[in-house]
Amino acid sequence: MVSMHPSSMMNSEAVQDKLASNRIERRHQANVNEVSLLAGMIRDGEGRRMAPSHASRGDVRYRYYNSVNEGEGPHARPIRIAARDIEKAVVESLQRLIGDRAQLTLLYPQHGGEGYETADLLRSAALLHRNISTMAPSDQRALLLDLSLQVMVHADRIEAKIDHAALGRRLGIGQLDSDQEVVKLAIPTLMVRRGTDVKLTIQFDASASSSRRDPKLVELIVKAHQARRMLGLDGRPPTIASDLDYYARNHLARLARFAFLGPEIVTAIMEGSQPATVSARKLMRTSDLPMDWKQQKSMLGFS
Repeated sequence: MVSMHPSSMMNSEAVQDKLASNRIERRHQANVNEVSLLAGMIRDGEGRRMAPSHASRGDVRYRYYNSVNEGEGPHARPIRIAARDIEKAVVESLQRLIGDRAQLTLLYPQHGGEGYETADLLRSAALLHRNISTMAPSDQRALLLDLSLQVMVHADRIEAKIDHAALGRRLGIGQLDSDQEVVKLAIPTLMVRRGTDVKLTIQFDASASSSRRDPKLVELIVKAHQARRMLGLDGRPPTIASDLDYYARNHLARLARFAFLGPEIVTAIMEGSQPATVSARKLMRTSDLPMDWKQQKSMLGFS
């Protein structure tokens, strides 16, 4: 039996630790001068991975993500998108989500003393919101990996999503009672035709959605989910006071109806793209709101 000198064992352990550290650094690209934030997290509409690449013109270096054809063809036309644009769009979209107090309140409802408090959630979100833009690129990449980001670049649109539970953990929520698996990130795009070519252009207009949003409608949706929880309509015991009078209970019940609006309607309200005829006053005056989402859209004038 061959025995190892203690110093040799220590050296061997150091080598193993270094190899493990290198694997982590490669994944996070911590030692790379020019980090490809989305490497391994971005695919095209055909499901092909999009690998980082670059092209140089004079002294200027341009970075891209390109579709990679694997296996035998024929293959669809590859997609190429400017790395700086898509990376900026993803980070800004995530930052907008984390800075949107109303959206976070809907994504992670308050559970009172049995779980986390909304105020704690919003404080954690505010801190992360401030830090994202000043993070080192390797730290931004580590955050996106931690959130299980997936980006899909189609010929006519870009879709991105993160893991709902992972974002909750990042914001200090230890356990969630929710069936929601992913949170979509909004990345507005525009098709621009140049001669015979069509280019997918990302629109950097972070304030457009929030400026169109009706604050009274958003407040109504938030209050509706709060009323739903208070009345115990989310499967948990009611939290309303036993001596609450009839009129207050009736008001909560009227509010709670709007917690069951279809997801497309809620998304439109959060984006400010609902029909002009839809207002908080009109919703509150609606006495026969159907539970069927298609019927809701028809009643409220959604195309």
